[in-house]
Amino acid sequence: MAEATSSLAQIPTIRITTASQVLAMLRARNAVKDALRAQGLKPTHYAAREITSWARVWLEDHPELIADDVAYDHFIPPFCA
Repeated sequence: MAEATSSLAQIPTIRITTASQVLAMLRARNAVKDALRAQGLKPTHYAAREITSWARVWLEDHPELIADDVAYDHFIPPFCA
């Protein structure tokens, strides 16, 4: 029973971490799209996987985005935590 209690206690942490990563990737993808638009290009002319791969590289160069999203984890509704 003690094992079940400890594993349940870890679930909110995992969800917050996942939510932080998802939000950071969303910001990174939007940053890549904004950079394409700034160059006069249309993001719709590129495959989603290309934008995602560029976003991963961009996120590696800007790891503070993940930290920023962890700071805002209190916006996650209680039923998700």
